[in-house]
Amino acid sequence: MQNTKAVYNVILGDYDDLHDPVITTPGWDYICFTDDKNLRSDIWQIKVIEKDKDISNSKMAKKIMILNHRYVGEYDTTICVPGYSVISIDLDVFLQQEYGINRQMYDMALLSHPAKRGRFVYKESENYANLIKGNISYEIIIKQMNKYRSLGMPENLRMYPTGIMIRNKNNINLRKHNELWWSHVYNYSNLDQLSLAYILWKYELIKICTIGFKHFNNYFRGEFHHKRSRKENLKNREY
Repeated sequence: MQNTKAVYNVILGDYDDLHDPVITTPGWDYICFTDDKNLRSDIWQIKVIEKDKDISNSKMAKKIMILNHRYVGEYDTTICVPGYSVISIDLDVFLQQEYGINRQMYDMALLSHPAKRGRFVYKESENYANLIKGNISYEIIIKQMNKYRSLGMPENLRMYPTGIMIRNKNNINLRKHNELWWSHVYNYSNLDQLSLAYILWKYELIKICTIGFKHFNNYFRGEFHHKRSRKENLKNREY
């Protein structure tokens, strides 16, 4: 019988090392999308992909993470995790403790922001932009935020981390949401949290809930992008 649940990640351009889970859960498929034809694992199903020639590795990774209905659409439940993650919890236990009996009420679960009072989209976009003044990505972020402001996006709209994304069903509204989200990441900044907040607010296509960021640190945290520091990662990432 084919499994109906999958956890997946994306590793492109030797950006991360693939780590086998500490705990594996029966009934789940573990899938890694990569461009590395030599990558091997006894647990992860390695799926070698052809990259889009007109986008970067980073944006291609975002495409696979966002468009789960295209890449893992045959599953009823999917969890997208970073390529560097080390999974150290039974995934069924994780879902039960986060959703319980309410699981089917939501299309998608996202992390709550680790900052006590959360983060607001416009303010965070300014922080990101200030890191890269003089870079072409700076102009893209400014253009994107000006567009959202002209369309009425509220000043106090909160943003969600996308380190873990749980999607429960492959329905038409979720597919529409994913496609709209990807179109903004493709045409604007690679900072998917900015466009996610806008798509959730503007179209209201799906029902979401949040899970505690502490669970990411406790059960999914791994080595950070080939041992680079967070400061180095922010400096070198594509915006």
